[in-house]
Amino acid sequence: MWRYLPGVRRLSSPTTTASSKRSLSSSILQDSCPLENSRNFVPSRKDNYSWLEYDSSSGKMFCTLCRKHKKKNAFSTSGSTKFRRSALTDHSKSLEHTDAVCATHKSKQAFPIFASAIESADKAILTLLKAVYFIAKEDIAILKYLELLNLLESCSSPNLPRELYRNRDACHKFITLIGESIESELGDEMRDSPYLGFMVNESTDQSIRKNLLLYVNRAGDVNSYFAHIDELNQCDAPAVTEANIRYLEVQKH
Repeated sequence: MWRYLPGVRRLSSPTTTASSKRSLSSSILQDSCPLENSRNFVPSRKDNYSWLEYDSSSGKMFCTLCRKHKKKNAFSTSGSTKFRRSALTDHSKSLEHTDAVCATHKSKQAFPIFASAIESADKAILTLLKAVYFIAKEDIAILKYLELLNLLESCSSPNLPRELYRNRDACHKFITLIGESIESELGDEMRDSPYLGFMVNESTDQSIRKNLLLYVNRAGDVNSYFAHIDELNQCDAPAVTEANIRYLEVQKH
């Protein structure tokens, strides 16, 4: 038992109250987690939130997924200045953000399917163009277009369409487009050549229309091209000359 001397005050023993414990605990948490209450952007947050984007000029955070899918929230439109981790967590759990995440995953899964479909369609068109070019080049009647496609299909030619473009009208349009493309390339070569030679010949088709066939030789490597066929009202020299000049005027542009 301690005995106290007269005139000497007793030293109070240190005591810890509940409030002081809470204050101490809060102080420890603040010291150990200074970033949680930070008023500035923490770059390391991007490691946990891959969608997070920070605009240093405005000092605001954005969600790349919500902006891509045009969601109407602060992280998508005006930007957020709530740098607490809890604000990022709340946004990641929001309905609009989860919808944006789902939409992104769906688009990534669908892209290979779309790419494969586009590739197949391109191959189908290429096969049709080759068939149409063969018909035009070999002077085969357009009536044989469907039979040619059936032949290719029986030979296991890949990527032939079932219905689309399998008609005579489509064949005629393809021939027209191919002809315009070839004529355009020929015009470019003619404009690049300093000299040209022409050979013309008259022809009459089954409807007794008089036509003028025009062949061109360009300087440099000797190349001969069927250039144009033009309907004539008369077959005299002035009419032939006028047709040639008219064709050359068109090729200037």
